[in-house]
Amino acid sequence: MVDVDKLDNNGKSAIIFEILNQLPSSVAIEIYDGVNYVDSIFSDINLTLNELTSKLNENYFCGSGLKSTIAKSISMIINNNFYNLESYNIDNFVIIKSKFYGKSFDKLNVKFNFQLYNYENYIKINNLNFSGGSDSDNFRYRINVDDSVKFIDRYVETINGYEIPEICDYLETTKNFKNYKTVILKNEAKYYNAKIRIYNKFKPTYGNFVIFPVKDFDCGIVTNSYNVINESIT
Repeated sequence: MVDVDKLDNNGKSAIIFEILNQLPSSVAIEIYDGVNYVDSIFSDINLTLNELTSKLNENYFCGSGLKSTIAKSISMIINNNFYNLESYNIDNFVIIKSKFYGKSFDKLNVKFNFQLYNYENYIKINNLNFSGGSDSDNFRYRINVDDSVKFIDRYVETINGYEIPEICDYLETTKNFKNYKTVILKNEAKYYNAKIRIYNKFKPTYGNFVIFPVKDFDCGIVTNSYNVINESIT
């Protein structure tokens, strides 16, 4: 049994990543809709936040300064240059969301083009694909982050049977986002005093057996027809 808080059914697709270091010039953050390229924004290590305000249409963000400044500048460029996305930063974390609700926006994904650099030294991200999009006929629940491992590859009891949930980041508010996760179901969970039940998968094991035909036995006949080595059903 796990404690849950029910959320609105509609959810926006989103990703979150953390700025770890200053980003070298010409590093690109690329947005894709499925496999289709949408647009890119680029790092400029010489650009300041004050200068950025007058250059929002040029697709460049601040690559230097405080990590929170870099994150803020990325959000500013996203908001100004992508009509179907919205973004904000929490300290050095960047959150990018679809501007509209719906599961179809989970097709969005991001790629980091660091050329000769390893992006993992500069940006920390758990999932390059947007997730959390939900339509009105889905059901969403907030859970404590420590409970999220209990849902991995397990079934949740719903009013229409059992299903494996989708688990994604909780990005409904700018506070305590690290403390929670979101669970998305196709059917409404069955409640037990604000708790829901989860179940392990069970795979029964079966032994091999042999069914022999029935024969009439004659005590005067000796036969070895049942003495076949390795006779079994496999």
